[in-house]
Amino acid sequence: MQQNYDAETVIRSPQYERPRFGWDAWLGVVGYIAEQHSPDALLRVSLSADAARSLKWNASVRWGPYRETVKNQPALGSALSELWHEVEDNHRIFWSHQDSVRRPIPYRADSWLDDRSAAALQSLINIGHRLFADDWQIVIVYQPSELSYARVQTRILAADYAVYRGGRGATLRESCQTLYHNAIDLFTAHIQRISEHIAYEGIQ
Repeated sequence: MQQNYDAETVIRSPQYERPRFGWDAWLGVVGYIAEQHSPDALLRVSLSADAARSLKWNASVRWGPYRETVKNQPALGSALSELWHEVEDNHRIFWSHQDSVRRPIPYRADSWLDDRSAAALQSLINIGHRLFADDWQIVIVYQPSELSYARVQTRILAADYAVYRGGRGATLRESCQTLYHNAIDLFTAHIQRISEHIAYEGIQ
């Protein structure tokens, strides 16, 4: 029997729109993993500086009993790209070819963060360099949550853990800005201690 076909009534899945920035694509992947595999899916990125003030980026993603990690990458983009290669080589994440268009690669080196998020993160990096030399670490954690203000959490640990503060927000930018606000008293106190130490050394 010939079936009637009406192109106007065919139901099609909405076409996936690739995020402009790689960070957002990764958040989408973590959301997919949380929905399709395990609700505890989590993305963690950390960065620190070595004695030469070069940044080292680590990234990991975990869900259920699974975890993939990459370490000592020179940039956020390379860390997240290498992390995806580890995930893709060892796990089946997407259940269909249609879903596989969500892969968070490739992105250009300048297309991993939007300008405002990059600026907010860079402000924290600059503080790390200027105040704490190579004794600091920034940790960023993303976990899908119905509480939008808690999805991205950022922490700074510095000065042999004497400085420890966190911030959270719906976006990386908001989380970094909240962290800066929450930690400004510690930054100021640290500057004061440095000034007092310099003054003390000067009169010896």
